[in-house]
Formats: sequence, structure tokens, C-alpha cells
Amino acid sequence: MAKRTTEKINPPGDYQEETAAASKVNLDNLDFQAQVSLVLDQLSAISADIRARDQLKRDKASHPLAQIKLTTSIEARLQQTRSDIDVLCAIYERITSSKRYRKKYTDEEISKLEDTLRNVETQYNAYNASRFKRPFGTTKRLNVDLSSQANALPVTQEEQAIANESIQRWKQRDEHFDEQLQEIGEAVERIGTVAITIGEKASEQAKNAIETMHRVEGTTADISAVSTQIKRILKRQRRVECSIRIGLILTFLILLSVFIVCLAKFIKG
Repeated sequence: MAKRTTEKINPPGDYQEETAAASKVNLDNLDFQAQVSLVLDQLSAISADIRARDQLKRDKASHPLAQIKLTTSIEARLQQTRSDIDVLCAIYERITSSKRYRKKYTDEEISKLEDTLRNVETQYNAYNASRFKRPFGTTKRLNVDLSSQANALPVTQEEQAIANESIQRWKQRDEHFDEQLQEIGEAVERIGTVAITIGEKASEQAKNAIETMHRVEGTTADISAVSTQIKRILKRQRRVECSIRIGLILTFLILLSVFIVCLAKFIKG
């Protein structure tokens, strides 16, 4: 039995935050070239992920989770690239609409900026269209020529109509089968994305549960400390009460002794 291969995929959150921060800096500085480089880097990463995904789909020993993670990574990069291209468009509009920045560029340079923006949009649209690329091979079809040939037996119109109807029916079945395969492939990829999201939420809930458990343990420790202090205070209070009672008893005995002595002297006198 072939061993399934897995591939480690870095979470998209880190590079998304870094890219968004870099885009903000480029927008503030109106640095068109820096933003173009940022977008091209993203497109190169998307291209590499798509090639890796297609390779995994062709590899029967690959683990399905690796395909799901790559598809999720492609989706995240496409979303971030769309945001980066929007920033690039905003930079271009500010440059062309502001006299202060427009005079720094010649008409030829402005035209090159526009061409660059158009090329970037074209590349993005191509990658965006291929994100749900069908992982299944296309169905091979045989083209049957029913035209009369020199050495062929004569075919009646009824037989030719039946043959044409049969071929048309098979073509429709093939097209319907291809559509079903396409829908299944897209559904699997969407389910994979949902599964990743559910896994992330489950991990977050597990972390929250662990934090709650730690807080409960800390609260229990605090309650134990307070209980110990209360016990100490109660012991001290009992000792004080005992001392007061002993003092009162001694005082009563002394007064009683004095009263008896005085009473004895009175009787003798």
C-alpha cells in the first residue's frame, strides 16, 4: 500500500498582515513600483501554489488534507492580491489626478504605468479563473465519420439517423458526466475550505477552554488562600476569647475571696 505524502503549508495570516502593512506604506508614499513588486511576488507565490496543487492532484499517494491546505492558501493569496491591486489602482489614480505628482512623470511613463496595471490585472484574472481548475482528465471522444466511403456498405437514411441519434446521446452523456465531475471537484474544494475554518474555530475554542481552566485553577488557589487566612483569624479569636474568660474567672475568684474575708471580720467584730 502506497504511503500518502503530506506537505507543510504555512498559515496565511502572517504574510497577509505583512503584505497589508507594506501596501499601506506604499500607498502613503505613492510608491507605484514597490507596490507592483509586491503584487508580482504574490502572483508568483500563487503560481507556485497552483503548480503544487495540480501536482498533488496527479499524485495518487498524496494526502487529501495537503490539497485542501493548498487550495485554502491559494484562496487567501488571491484575496490579498486583489486588495494589493486595489491599492495599486489607488496609487495610479492619485498620481494621475494630482498635478503635484503628475508632473514628475512623462506621458510615456504614465502610459507604462497604465500598461503595467493592465498586465497585473490580466495575470490576476487568469489565476483567479484557474483556482477551481478541474482535477479530472477530460473524457476522450471518438469522431465517427458516417459519410459514405468507396469501400463501405450502403447505409440507409433510417440507419444513419439511428446512428446519429445514438452518437448525440453519448455526447450528451459525456458532457453531463464532465459537468458532474466539475461540480464534484468544486464542492470538494469548498468543503475543504469549510473544514479548515471549522478546525481553526475548534482550535480557538480549545485554547479558550484551556485559558478558562487556568483561570479557574487560579481562582481556586485564591479561595484556598483566603480560607487559610480565615482559619487563622478564627483561631486567634478563640484564643482571645479563652484568655478573656480565664481573666474574668480569676477576677471573680479574687472578689469572692475578698468578700469572704470581709464577711469573716464583720462576724468576729
